[in-house]
Amino acid sequence: MKRKKNRRNYVMLILLGVIMVILIAMGHFTAVPARFLIVLETVDGIWLGALALWCYANGRATDAEWWQDDEASGWRGDW
Repeated sequence: MKRKKNRRNYVMLILLGVIMVILIAMGHFTAVPARFLIVLETVDGIWLGALALWCYANGRATDAEWWQDDEASGWRGDW
């Protein structure tokens, strides 16, 4: 059995969270229209949520899953 690799690479999650905070601050301290910032916050929030869910779902992956074959032939059985 393969050992589990440490895949705790959450740099993109942190970056998206920082972008959300910067957008909120930009809306508070500048004259950027609120409707523009709301759209950006919504898109960033959806992207952050999807990426967080993906990181959580793949947290215990060991690279031995059936969909990670090298041949990609579609055949999973033995002859």
